[in-house]
Amino acid sequence: MKKLLLLLALLSINWTMKAQVPVWYNPNVPSVLVNGSTAATQPNPYDYTTDIATDQFVVRLTNIQMATTPLSGVTGGTYSFNSACTGTQANLTAIAGAVTSILVWIPVGSGCQAGDVITFQAGNYDALVQITSVNGSGQPTAGTILYGGTGYSSGTAVAETGANAVQFTFLLSGTLTSGATFVMPFGSYLLTSNQWFWANNTTGAFTTTVCQAGSAGANTCAGGGRTAVLPQGPANSCTALLNADGIANVDVVYNQCAASITGGSATGLTALSTAALTAIGTKFSVTGCGTATSLVGGSLAGKFVAAQAACTPVISTNLTAPTGYSCWMNDQTTTSVKFQQTAYSQTTATFTATGTLGGTDTINFGCLEF
Repeated sequence: MKKLLLLLALLSINWTMKAQVPVWYNPNVPSVLVNGSTAATQPNPYDYTTDIATDQFVVRLTNIQMATTPLSGVTGGTYSFNSACTGTQANLTAIAGAVTSILVWIPVGSGCQAGDVITFQAGNYDALVQITSVNGSGQPTAGTILYGGTGYSSGTAVAETGANAVQFTFLLSGTLTSGATFVMPFGSYLLTSNQWFWANNTTGAFTTTVCQAGSAGANTCAGGGRTAVLPQGPANSCTALLNADGIANVDVVYNQCAASITGGSATGLTALSTAALTAIGTKFSVTGCGTATSLVGGSLAGKFVAAQAACTPVISTNLTAPTGYSCWMNDQTTTSVKFQQTAYSQTTATFTATGTLGGTDTINFGCLEF
């Protein structure tokens, strides 16, 4: 869809050729380049200025609009693509075209906030860095490289700018230690409305949310706006298609993992593959039966081998349910043993056993959120 829209836009472009120099025609500019003259061209495909654009610029912009961006090391907190950072610089190291370290944050510029995602104005303009701290002048003092990008070289005083969000696919990975919120650019229906695929490959029992910023430079979600919660799943198994209106709302268009979506939030089938109702997601953990072994399954169903006869299992799903879980459990080895669920929380389910286990019994279980 993006490529079609761009091609339609290209049909309206009038190219004037003077001595084999391509000129991007702008009806608001009264003249074009004369034969033998030169002008600065724009290498940055994200740029909105009136600098001359070549066919290389157009091809790069087309490619970026369909690009996939992997974001690794996602641990939680704010990741804002709505940054107002300007004039900042850093010294960086690049290996094989990817930014691998930031040696020095140069104290220049302003407008940055912790949680802002920025890029370097070099290479292919695709490296992404989360600012983790700023000084009193709004200048970055520390950051985490989410994606090293391509085409970069080591350099000093490399300019930075707020990252754009025109890429088509984001692949998230990392171990969450808190909830993660991705704040997308604010603007207008015309300029910042967008669609993306998001694949949440993170682990950890926390929520990942995508929202729309409510004003220029804000790194918080728009008040009263709809948000989308991304279910977790390995190997891009829970990819979601989102639509942002550019003003306040992010809505889920399609999710290959969840059976239904309500108001941008996945239902309890977040951790199930609907094709065969197969439990997926981060594997459960269990306590109360000694050091259980041979854990197999996903978040909401699986099996384990108990390590002692006295067994009061507590299953941790690594998910956060709206209220709790309704579960069942069976002893496959000592079939006379019966389990009853006696308690639940938003992350756990607790059972008691009637009868005595053999000591190394195989136990299976399954749960549904409510």
